[in-house]
Amino acid sequence: MIIEKVRRLAEDNNLNPNIIDVVYRNMINSFINMELEEHSQINKIKYSKSN
Repeated sequence: MIIEKVRRLAEDNNLNPNIIDVVYRNMINSFINMELEEHSQINKIKYSKSN
């Protein structure tokens, strides 16, 4: 849904929607990976405190 929205916005502003698509997908994936890493670190801390 987000990708569709930004693609439409790109088209409406005479920008290449394929470039916007790639940028947004990479940005979203990077944020997901960052959150997964943070979650992993939090779980390591919780696990080490419980033992």
